[in-house]
Amino acid sequence: QPYRCNQKWVVSLTPLPHNGSGSLVKGNGACRVCERKLNGSDHYLFCSIACKVEAKSGEAEKRRSQKDGTSDDRRRSGVGSRKRARKGVPRRA
Repeated sequence: QPYRCNQKWVVSLTPLPHNGSGSLVKGNGACRVCERKLNGSDHYLFCSIACKVEAKSGEAEKRRSQKDGTSDDRRRSGVGSRKRARKGVPRRA
């Protein structure tokens, strides 16, 4: 959701702080991730680029796990296992 700052249109990279301003809304007209109130709710779904990336990465993970049929825990444990142990502390001759 772009907003004006110093007469320029800008897009926030991270969600702006809420500070208990009552700007949290549930349902329509709110950011899909952090539930912050959106001004142009008919045009925008997210309040910042970070919220959009978080939502898209979550959707990608869900699709990937459904397609593979594996959970995140099993996938992470497979990455850590190696054929050979790594070299320990480097030592000079």
